[in-house]
Amino acid sequence: MKLLPTLFLSHGSPMHALSPGVVGDAWSALGKRIDRPDAILMCSAHWETALPMVSGNRKPETIHDFGGFPQALYEIRYPAPGAPALAARVIELLKDARAHFADHCAICHSNDGSGQTPIGKNVYPKAPDLRLADSQSMSDGELFWVIHNGIRFTAMPAWGSGDPEKDLDSWKLVHFIRHLPRISQEELDEMKTLNPKTEKERLEEAAFDQFLQGDDAAAAKAAESHHH
Repeated sequence: MKLLPTLFLSHGSPMHALSPGVVGDAWSALGKRIDRPDAILMCSAHWETALPMVSGNRKPETIHDFGGFPQALYEIRYPAPGAPALAARVIELLKDARAHFADHCAICHSNDGSGQTPIGKNVYPKAPDLRLADSQSMSDGELFWVIHNGIRFTAMPAWGSGDPEKDLDSWKLVHFIRHLPRISQEELDEMKTLNPKTEKERLEEAAFDQFLQGDDAAAAKAAESHHH
């Protein structure tokens, strides 16, 4: 899939739909400069939810999210088709980012991004709290650069390799870091199951699995290991 540029478009006044003016001319010119997309992924702050939400509606309705304007605006309908397959892919990528963070980053940064882990608290400099302004005020490009290239003379390794434009895993982590201030307990519980395990933890889990299958000897071994 060819990726087109990411654009930030301020909607401005709803009246542009009736009287486009110079804004409409600028948008029309922009449309002529880029290839026609198969689908558009639009991110909006008009909905407030505890978690990022993705719409998979095949025929999303036109929502007139304003008041006090001429009736002609409320009669406009924009029958843009939905893209359920793309929406499903977006959800998959967000889940991938959470799993990637749990497996690669949480050992220092903790699942919640606080940095409150034995390693994170004792390296120099300490692992930052990724939920706070010092990290969240960084641009997406700055966060990507740190993840891809690492920071010399610190415990932050370079996770990227090769062409940065092809490093989608690091971009996934950027999106997840943006989500950390609003992460839910349900997500944290899921991440615990994805964190790397020690050999002892793996053996205990295997023994308990055997117990659930009726192997009492394995259960006794697991209990002994747990107490010691």
